[in-house]
Amino acid sequence: MGDLQNIRHDSPHNLSFSGASDTTLAVAPEIARFSLGIAPENLDKAAGAFGAPIPAKVGGMARTGQSFSLCLGPDEWQLMVPMALANPLAKNFAHLRAEVPHSLVDITHRQIGLVISGPLASAIIGAGCPLDLSEMPVNGCARSVLDKVQVIIMKTDEHTYHLEIMRSFVPFAGQFLRNAANQYEAELALNTTP
Repeated sequence: MGDLQNIRHDSPHNLSFSGASDTTLAVAPEIARFSLGIAPENLDKAAGAFGAPIPAKVGGMARTGQSFSLCLGPDEWQLMVPMALANPLAKNFAHLRAEVPHSLVDITHRQIGLVISGPLASAIIGAGCPLDLSEMPVNGCARSVLDKVQVIIMKTDEHTYHLEIMRSFVPFAGQFLRNAANQYEAELALNTTP
């Protein structure tokens, strides 16, 4: 899986694994992240500044191209855009501030994304997460824990999850996921051996 102590976005393959079950883990491409606090009745105006839909329902996620918006609470959202769109997004919300009170905080460097994909992805995450991920719809999200680490879980495809993890906890979370993957891979090998 590589050196978990030196995770950097300019070398995204240093936290990857791939097993016999075709389940993979990798560092997500670098992305700009913003925490948005706004009154729900002003969400349409925020979506205009964002340039894409923003879900109103807690646990909802909207995706447009490489941009994501997550509803994490009744008046809390996380917006994620490619790095090239970070400054334009911040400027759009600065213009909106004159009309609509809100809080937009750049949290880009607070978190790192890990993407786990494959038929064992939900089981591997479930080894340390109390949520029943089979109940989470595609384009759903939730705050939860992975062992003792707070995470935001995004289900981007039927067997693909994007985990947003505080930067300092990524080595621990990565090791936890690797250990869980090794356990499931070993069980899979035992069950398929004649």
